[in-house]
Amino acid sequence: MTLPKPVVREDVRPDLNMDYLSPLEVPESVKKDGFSYAWVRKSAGGEDDFRVEEMAQRGWTPVPAERCVQLSLDPLNRNPLSKNFVCYKDVLLMERPAAFSERENQILQKTNRQRINSLRGVQDDLRGFNEGLAQLGTF
Repeated sequence: MTLPKPVVREDVRPDLNMDYLSPLEVPESVKKDGFSYAWVRKSAGGEDDFRVEEMAQRGWTPVPAERCVQLSLDPLNRNPLSKNFVCYKDVLLMERPAAFSERENQILQKTNRQRINSLRGVQDDLRGFNEGLAQLGTF
């Protein structure tokens, strides 16, 4: 005895996007104009490392979960921070005004340039190197 084949209706199941989506890509709906974004670790190897507190001292604030509910999905309640902030595994999304990030980047570039130029036998090796480079770790 053969069973009839089940009928698959195209209108019942929506098309699924099978392209790879990076879980750390910040959606446009979360971003605000004039702000920089960075994923900051909350712990390393299961131990708190207080990196979030260090970043908060430098002007970074956690992004509220209301801005992007799909990024803060935690059906098993493993991460208590995901109720209030945008989290992915052990990292937390933080933001700050882009002017702060640009200023910090300028200071770091100046410090690096001074250190390299202070080495014996080194001329201005970084001239033109930093133009066009995006700040690492921000989106």
